[in-house]
Amino acid sequence: MNNDEAYCSSCGQVIKKKAEICVHCGVRNYNGNTADDRPYRGWMRAICILYGGLFLIAVPDGIMWYLESGIALVLIIEIISALISLFLVILGLFPDKMTGILNIKDKNIFLAVLVILIIAHLIIVGFQPEPPEGWWYYNPW
Repeated sequence: MNNDEAYCSSCGQVIKKKAEICVHCGVRNYNGNTADDRPYRGWMRAICILYGGLFLIAVPDGIMWYLESGIALVLIIEIISALISLFLVILGLFPDKMTGILNIKDKNIFLAVLVILIIAHLIIVGFQPEPPEGWWYYNPW
């Protein structure tokens, strides 16, 4: 195998690195040669990092509200919220590794995963009971 050759991600046959489609099986290959080959865009990364980071910052307030109220639902929602937020931040910071692990090779699939995670997060957070005075006036510290 030469420096200008790679293996097809589908059938494993040797193909040219710059080949977009395998001549053996016809499957599109993403070898990361250009930014357009990547299944994410810069704005998708920014949304992951900003949205996930914003909710990670809010997790300690939710934990303090659980400690004061003793409502188990608050703790469950905060744990799920923290996991989704952490996943979004990691997805935004390390998109090449995460899209490889998740086997996402299409921009539309990446965007769908992002939208589904954000909608699921908003639905889950919507079930969280508020402090009696509301979140705007809640100061756990």
